[in-house]
Amino acid sequence: MMQLCNEFKDAIVALVVKRWSDRKPDGLGRTMLQKLVYFIQAKGVPVPFEYRLHYYGPFSQSLSESIEWLKVAGAIVDRATDESRSDFGPGANIEKVLEPHLGELHVHEAKVDQVIEAFANLGGERMELLSTTHFVQNAAMVENTKSRTIREVRRVKGDKFSEEEIEEAIKYLKEHGF
Repeated sequence: MMQLCNEFKDAIVALVVKRWSDRKPDGLGRTMLQKLVYFIQAKGVPVPFEYRLHYYGPFSQSLSESIEWLKVAGAIVDRATDESRSDFGPGANIEKVLEPHLGELHVHEAKVDQVIEAFANLGGERMELLSTTHFVQNAAMVENTKSRTIREVRRVKGDKFSEEEIEEAIKYLKEHGF
């Protein structure tokens, strides 16, 4: 079963789960994992997950599938007791996924740690705003201005986030190198 999770992209996801668990023993849900990997990719880590805008911000179906295969392989476990939530942690086979890619992981582990550090203490709604704002900023084909970003986030999210919250998100992203 391990051959199903032998790609670098799987190792990055497993590393995120491991590093999150080292920092915070619980609380890595499905949506947070999606957002962390999204921002790790934005930092330049070469993982081939394609994202589209979804209800809670950028979402990758291929990442979701990778997470499921990592669970099947025992590389990560979902410790949540409520099926509507997730709480991912390292599984017994996590090292089998990481070991073949240790050299390449080492090259990118600082970026993984930077992303986890930047977002570890933020809640789901804040991550939704930040990732949506970043997605909108990077989807700009013509103009990439603050006013355009605010306008597009408001178009996508309606009145869920105020203009001030979006401006704060833009500032936070810039301060953290996004």
